[in-house]
Amino acid sequence: MQRENWIWLVLLTLAVCWRVPAAQLEGVFDRLFDLYDSSTARELTGHFRLEARLLRLENPDGLLGSGSRCDTVGPCDPVISAYIDYETASAVAGTPEAPDYITYTPVLEVRDENSPVINKVLSRDTCGRTIKKVLVRVHVVDHDRLSSEDLLDDFGCHVKMDQEPAGNMELAEWSRELYCLPKSGLQKLRLSWKYRFFRVDPEDCRTMLSATLAQA
Repeated sequence: MQRENWIWLVLLTLAVCWRVPAAQLEGVFDRLFDLYDSSTARELTGHFRLEARLLRLENPDGLLGSGSRCDTVGPCDPVISAYIDYETASAVAGTPEAPDYITYTPVLEVRDENSPVINKVLSRDTCGRTIKKVLVRVHVVDHDRLSSEDLLDDFGCHVKMDQEPAGNMELAEWSRELYCLPKSGLQKLRLSWKYRFFRVDPEDCRTMLSATLAQA
């Protein structure tokens, strides 16, 4: 069983058998991934680059993570930003231990579209450090012209650390299409992505905190 399916099975058991509300499951995703990664991953030391290709947001019913609709009369107005986290990948989004949303890289802003195609590539390097977990954090809000923004969801896109990174960019292959995990647990909200992870030469390693953004 793939680890994503195993985690969904555990969460379904919590929600159905133990009647745990969805709101109380926030952060359970990351905790389960921590347990999985700690048993399969190894520490890596060196100079690495992660490229994350965000493909599309799927929200056909125009819902917020709370389950309510973005708008009573029209589609959502999604604003998407992202952060590649090498330092605090185990922290739950929105908590003091996690990166502040203001440090995220703006990715896409659209109007009147529930399920936009994103097709953007973010990349960020880690230079000479030891890492054990990498997480791409994606923050999606609904822009409101009259009031404050509403949270659609926070997504965690997990990089498998039990595989050796490619030796360089030329050898690096993109992963299969994957789905990031929504913090809310709402299955009707989905974010698809791919990634590749590879070594870079020390002189080419970029030390900037924010990710760079390019069209896929």
